[in-house]
Amino acid sequence: MDLMIQYRVKEGLGDIQAEAVKGFVANIAGQFGQDIQYTAFRLPDGLSFKHLAWIKDEDTKTRLQAQPFFAEFSKGVQERAEEPPSVTPLTNVASTVAG
Repeated sequence: MDLMIQYRVKEGLGDIQAEAVKGFVANIAGQFGQDIQYTAFRLPDGLSFKHLAWIKDEDTKTRLQAQPFFAEFSKGVQERAEEPPSVTPLTNVASTVAG
């Protein structure tokens, strides 16, 4: 399953969010290996973020969402975001990424 998550944080919180994202992605890499491929981008305005995730299957997504680091990161995003993040399922048409 492929997902895109987008949000914009409040003024002055871009650097804090960027650090939180780095920790979140490091936790995913450390605990899920190739079952989740995750890339996060900070857009040029410094406040908008876009995450692209490839998750092996629904069970892997459920395991991710059950992790304490996922709950902590999600709470932080909710507190810092101007609006709740939007999650969009994606259909892969073509990619150079294995999966």
